[in-house]
Amino acid sequence: FMKSVFVIFKLFIKATCMFKAPQSPYLIPFDGSFQLEQADTRPPKDMQDGKKELAKRLKHCVRRLDELQRIFYAHDKHSILLIFQGMDAAGKDGTIRAVLKGINPAGCQVFSFKQPSAEELDHDFMWRTNRSLPERGRIGVFNRSYYEEVLVVKVHPEYLVSQKLVDPNHETIWDGRYQSIRQQEEHLARNGTVILKFWLNISRDEQRKRFLKRLDEPQKNWKFSSGDIRERGFWDDYMHAFETALSETSHSWAPWYAIPADNKPYMRLCVAEIVMQAMESLDLHYPRVDAKERGRAIAIWVAVFGLSIGLGPVVGGWLLEHFTWGSVFLVNIPVVIIALIGNFFVVEDSRDKSTPRPDIPGAILSVTGLFALVYGIIKAGSVGWTATNVLWAFGAAVILLGAFAWWEKH
Repeated sequence: FMKSVFVIFKLFIKATCMFKAPQSPYLIPFDGSFQLEQADTRPPKDMQDGKKELAKRLKHCVRRLDELQRIFYAHDKHSILLIFQGMDAAGKDGTIRAVLKGINPAGCQVFSFKQPSAEELDHDFMWRTNRSLPERGRIGVFNRSYYEEVLVVKVHPEYLVSQKLVDPNHETIWDGRYQSIRQQEEHLARNGTVILKFWLNISRDEQRKRFLKRLDEPQKNWKFSSGDIRERGFWDDYMHAFETALSETSHSWAPWYAIPADNKPYMRLCVAEIVMQAMESLDLHYPRVDAKERGRAIAIWVAVFGLSIGLGPVVGGWLLEHFTWGSVFLVNIPVVIIALIGNFFVVEDSRDKSTPRPDIPGAILSVTGLFALVYGIIKAGSVGWTATNVLWAFGAAVILLGAFAWWEKH
């Protein structure tokens, strides 16, 4: 009885504290009942021909993901791990590119795992992927992953020889690896990592067509490998390995989705919508400023603003009385220099690790445009608003500031 209570309590804690899988018709059940014949390779009939509509919906998802990623990065409480598996030519690279193309590269990491190196083989089978797990605030993508060790290696158990295992028992090793994967993913989920796993389910016939296309199109020749053709001979073994792996490792905190991959636009939309739903389900928000700090900042701003209102006209009048009108502007130079020096020593660096380039054209357009506008206003007071040089100044200001607005928008 106590054991049953403990199990129920453990399940309750997981259900309330961990991420919940977005619902989808392609979600793999969590009870181990998944069978390969349940998985479609093609989308529903009503979605097979609406290419423009699929592209439109995908564009909306990409824009929404960009918005969510900005908040997600600032929120800094979770990380996201997207795992893509599938047979060769299933569309993993293209899906990753299509779904994440609108996201700031500073908040996203993509890793492809191919044949392990000698160093990687000298560690446990999850070591090489553990080094690439995303930190909080980041979206990490695994193009293939540690699941290769229960897919490719299971189809080709001779690969186990190079792994120098203590007990390379081909009958029991797979259950141990499934257990290691489950425990690892549960540990990550408990510590804030949102795990979404996508099996891009391509049919054997569609794979053949894509292989032939790689030979027909010169820009895709580099993707073709004779090894891919050899692996087609193990198709049934791979399907059995996928069926077992997905059934053994799909859980609410690390769900698998069997996405139909024969139709690329539909496949990409499905992945994007699931990722979007997952991010929207999180309690994301921009960090809230401490009330005391906010009050102090506002008080400083009000004090400085109030001082400038009183001091500005007095200083400006004195300068105009004793110097030329240009001194009103030149007096700002030492103020700006002091502000820049103070900014360098006092203001903390941004969390954003990317370093944007200085906007030189924008700076030139804005400064010259404002200079022309102010010059025109000042000269108009003495020579009249219709004077030639005044009209030229206003015209230049309109052109320069308009160009500045266009440049910043684009």
